[in-house]
Amino acid sequence: MNGIVAEIKKVSRDRIPNEWLYNYSFDTLDIFKKFINWLSGEFILYQQEELEFDGLLVYFPNGHFKVLKTKGINSNVEFSILIRSKSNANGEKIDKKINAVLNHIKDLRRIRVVND
Repeated sequence: MNGIVAEIKKVSRDRIPNEWLYNYSFDTLDIFKKFINWLSGEFILYQQEELEFDGLLVYFPNGHFKVLKTKGINSNVEFSILIRSKSNANGEKIDKKINAVLNHIKDLRRIRVVND
């Protein structure tokens, strides 16, 4: 599959009403690490935490997002992107920025969606 297509799950929460969940995979761990690096650079002005197992947590006003590697050691690395925001508009703005970084990676490599 060429391009970026994602299953979007929007879940309501009592405290945080807007949540987006995406599942993807990359062919190699190097591509995943490049994605994390580029994403970190895109959100350099926001507070960030590196998570265990090559993950990233970024806080933005009224929300946060995290990228977590779910499977894979060196090849076929699966990961999820979870965006939580108190504001739908702000969450969608962050979502567009993350997708812009994914589109840059797409130009270099093939990305496929992971089915639940």
